[in-house]
Amino acid sequence: MSLRCIVGLIGFSLSLSVLAAGCGGSSDRPELARVRGKVTLDGVPVPAAKVYFQPAQGRPSFGSTDSDGVYELMYVADVRGAVIGTHEVKISTYDVLEIPETGSRNVVQEILPDIYHARSNLKAEVKPGTNEIAFELKSLKQ
Repeated sequence: MSLRCIVGLIGFSLSLSVLAAGCGGSSDRPELARVRGKVTLDGVPVPAAKVYFQPAQGRPSFGSTDSDGVYELMYVADVRGAVIGTHEVKISTYDVLEIPETGSRNVVQEILPDIYHARSNLKAEVKPGTNEIAFELKSLKQ
C-alpha cells in the first residue's frame, strides 16, 4: 500500500470520527417529554402559529398549529418532545413564504400581540410523561 493511500485512509478515518462525534446519538439527548396543546386568541383557534419552547439550558423545541390551533412540539425534526423543566414560550403567526414558481415571497402578518412573541413573558412547565399545555391568548383591547 502506498504512502498516499495510507494518508488518505487515515484522513478518511479521522473525518468519520469527527462526524460521528458531532452527530450526537440519542444518549447525548436530555430527558424529553411529549408536549401538545391548543393555541386560541379570544377563544378562537389560531392556525399556522409557530410555538417555541426555550429551556433555561439546551436546545429549544418547536411546533406549528394546525387549522384547529393544535400543536405538538418537536425537539428535532424527527424527535417529538421538549426538555423537562421550565421554558420561556413564544408564539407567532409571522412568516415569510417562498413561492418557488415565481421566486417571490409572501409575508404572513403577525396577528398576535407582541407580548406573546417579541416581548413574551409566557412560561410553561414541562413534566415527565405527556403534557397538555394550552395557551388561551387575549387581544389587547384599547
